[in-house]
Order: sequence, then C-alpha cells, then structure tokens
Amino acid sequence: MMPDRPVALGTQFEGDQLRGDRRWTTTSTITGFEPLRYFEWTVGNLLAPVSRWSFLLDSNVHLVTLTHKVVLCGGPSPLSDFIAEHPADAEEVVQERLVALRERMAATVAGLIALAK
Repeated sequence: MMPDRPVALGTQFEGDQLRGDRRWTTTSTITGFEPLRYFEWTVGNLLAPVSRWSFLLDSNVHLVTLTHKVVLCGGPSPLSDFIAEHPADAEEVVQERLVALRERMAATVAGLIALAK
C-alpha cells in the first residue's frame, strides 16, 4: 500500500490502538528516516512522548538483520493514567505491558519476514 503523503521527518500519522476493551487513537511523528535503512516514529507529544519505535535494516552480502525497538518514554498514556490511579500495581502492570510489547513486536517482525519471502 502506498502512503497518501511522502514519508519524511516531521510527517504525522494516526494509529488506532486496542487493548482489552479499551480503544484509543494515537498521533505519531516520524522522527528518524533513512530510506531502505531506518524508520523511527515517536508517539504523542515530542516534548513528552509516550514511546519511540524504530526499525533498522543492516545488510551485508549474505544477510539482512532487522532490529525492531521500542523505548517507553513515560509521557501521558492510558498506561501512565492507570499507574497513577493504582500505584501499588505499577510494577506488575508494567511487566505485563513489557511482555505484551515483546509478543506483538515478535509478531510484527514475523509478518515482515513473511512478506519479504
């Protein structure tokens, strides 16, 4: 699918999120881009981001390595709202979120590998 606008630093896009029965929309900004090598986007306000995601392709003659990364930045989000309301549960909730992120990131990479074959 072709984007409806050029991919460039500063371009914003929206993403629909679903976790359990909660749905919300996020706004992301492309904050890093090197064609065919690196793509990074920051979720939320750039001064107080929720997270920063990236894909990096590193290739040589025989192999391409894909790295998919997320940094949780702590900006306003449903997760930070829940932690503020339930501080005693913070550690458990964050650990559950990290497990879910790892699973979804692995599924994303597996999907990209399948598309590349």
